[in-house]
Amino acid sequence: MLFQVNQELEETALRESERLLRLQGYIQDAVIEVVSDNKSNSVDVKVFVADRWALIAPVSIQDINHASISFIHKNMLGAGQRLEQKIGYVARAPFQYKVNYYVNNIDHTYISGSVFHESDFPNSRVGIALDRSFYSPLVNWAGGVEQQRQRLAIKNELSDKDSIFKNVFNGWWIGKNIPLENGKHSLEFMRNWFSGFRFTNTKWSNTELREDVTQLLFSTGLSIKRFFKTRFLYRFGAQEDIPEGIQAQLYEGKILNENTNDRNYYGFDYSAALKFSIGYVAVRYLQGVYFENSRLIKDRKEFNLNFFSKLLLLKEWKFRFFFNTRVEQVNGNSIEKAIRINSDDLYGLNGEHTESLKKIVLNLEMVAYTPFNWLGFKPTGVVVYGAGETAEVYKHIFGCPIYSAIGAGFLFRNEQLLNSTFQLTMAYYPVQPNGERNVVRFNSLITFSLRINPFFISKPSFLFY
Repeated sequence: MLFQVNQELEETALRESERLLRLQGYIQDAVIEVVSDNKSNSVDVKVFVADRWALIAPVSIQDINHASISFIHKNMLGAGQRLEQKIGYVARAPFQYKVNYYVNNIDHTYISGSVFHESDFPNSRVGIALDRSFYSPLVNWAGGVEQQRQRLAIKNELSDKDSIFKNVFNGWWIGKNIPLENGKHSLEFMRNWFSGFRFTNTKWSNTELREDVTQLLFSTGLSIKRFFKTRFLYRFGAQEDIPEGIQAQLYEGKILNENTNDRNYYGFDYSAALKFSIGYVAVRYLQGVYFENSRLIKDRKEFNLNFFSKLLLLKEWKFRFFFNTRVEQVNGNSIEKAIRINSDDLYGLNGEHTESLKKIVLNLEMVAYTPFNWLGFKPTGVVVYGAGETAEVYKHIFGCPIYSAIGAGFLFRNEQLLNSTFQLTMAYYPVQPNGERNVVRFNSLITFSLRINPFFISKPSFLFY
């Protein structure tokens, strides 16, 4: 909650508190009401929340050689603490194991803590972190500290045995948020100027193939945004908060390598979103540039455009249309083919052999929200089409092979029980990058989720590092 007893009450604090409650994984919806008797200068604030079952155990079976099961409790001891455990199976390999314990809002300070361990023998990773994020535009200060220890087995080209490398990662960051307009937020858009600085250091036990690295990064930017509430988007009737406005952020950093040349970094991240009569549109442009001795090493750009229509009604049925496109490009004097089509782009398509320097992806989706409700599960019909291609930067991209995916089926979601969605779908791939043709897969529509940039002010991070 962003308000307290015996404190002057602001409507912005109420709206933000309501939104933050809905972000919690164990809360389905939240409503805050103000009750006044008009006889005093004080009011009563009533908070209503509809929670959901906090314990889930999702199972994932890709094929006979890949499977996993997870245990997730999103509200341990009723205190918002989160426990995640996952066991994965890959044929002819040791079992994979992950565990993460997350404590939210320690002693009402909005500081979160996490401890995690991952094991994929002979690789492993363990870490601890304390973080106070910019969870709301009303927050003035943020920061955090973290430490990780990692063990990696890297194939040694001179022998048949793997070489073992260990590293220790330490980092901290601090951020300042300055509300504009004389320090007061308007009822509609919230305007903020924010800045942050981050320091990280990675030390390796064996520096034959790895070198110690120190990173320094400064960021600053402007955020003008508000949130509006809508339903029947990605949560099948539950209330959702969608951002509207603009946010621009500049980055400048330094990468200090122990043995090789240092690198300078410059980045830019711009987002804009607008709700209008026929729907909602959002765009985002990111660019990260690396220099070494004034020589361009890598320049990577990404552009995203997302659109969803207003809700269309046909008796008791409700429909929405979605359009998403993404363009990525990388160039420079010392680059590898780092861009590829992945399964998230084209509904489970196998993106092997698509590594290149440029990518264009297009997604069209139609969603039909049915009026049916079976034991709390709401079925929703989906029809999707995706197309994508990759190319060398200097080659005309429209002359390259186009890979596509066509899918249809039903998604089932129970907001009171699960955060995830069951599906009964089928996807057809005319041509895959590995040469396979007329491939059919079931339950592969894994990308039906909110693609819009949430406009969060986050800790400084290198783009495309």
